[in-house]
Amino acid sequence: MAEEPAAPMHLLDVPSELLACILRQVAPATPPLTIHNANATNMFDLSPNLCTRHPAAAIVDAKLLEAKVRSVCTQFRFALPPPNPLMQATLINAVYQQRNLPRRDNPHVLRAGTNVWLPEEVVLDDEKPTIFAYEVRADNSQSECIGAFSHSCVRWVGGGAGEDALTWYAAPHRHDFTFRTRMFDFFPPLAVVQAYRVRLSHSKWVLVTVELTTKRAAYWVGGQLIAEADLTREGTRRATPGWFGMVTYASPYSWRNAVILRPT
Repeated sequence: MAEEPAAPMHLLDVPSELLACILRQVAPATPPLTIHNANATNMFDLSPNLCTRHPAAAIVDAKLLEAKVRSVCTQFRFALPPPNPLMQATLINAVYQQRNLPRRDNPHVLRAGTNVWLPEEVVLDDEKPTIFAYEVRADNSQSECIGAFSHSCVRWVGGGAGEDALTWYAAPHRHDFTFRTRMFDFFPPLAVVQAYRVRLSHSKWVLVTVELTTKRAAYWVGGQLIAEADLTREGTRRATPGWFGMVTYASPYSWRNAVILRPT
């Protein structure tokens, strides 16, 4: 005579320890994340092409999934450890309805003649790259969108005032600049020279991704590798610690969703 099938175990009968293990497989813990100039209404609204997906998007997706899991039922909330505020995503200068904001009040716009440095101090590794990713938008036909890493954070006044930033470049009207050291003063030796000649489209957001160690720098625009620089030759080795930022020369542009992903 066949045995009666075992009665199904109800969710409320599952031991909390077992349920917690299952839930952690579904929604694993993620590192803390700070998003500067966050576009909170439609975060990471990029091209569907996977090569341009923001490097931090997977972390944001995981945090949103954990929040959804906690909201399913009380048993799930009890099984999962309480959310650690230090491990959540922090949005800095978040804009929720950017198109409805007057331009002068939009924190995403960087005016010509100004620089912005993110407050997170970064110590570069010799081998493992730190990733700096953000979106930029050329607000006019001459917008020069320049990212930077600097120890002194000194603004450009000609090259003799301690300007030490490593900078990288994207613009709608030219593509002959890539990496420069001492902000705008010196072109370091390039291992890859403009693998793709990319110019920005006017008024369209594009993802910029930078990988930086004390020895090497590389950056991509819209998923296309622009240049890779050797920072060990001719005295171009980067000072560390330092700060990532956005700098201008003579034109404005907008930036958003900037994150720093440190090596593990």
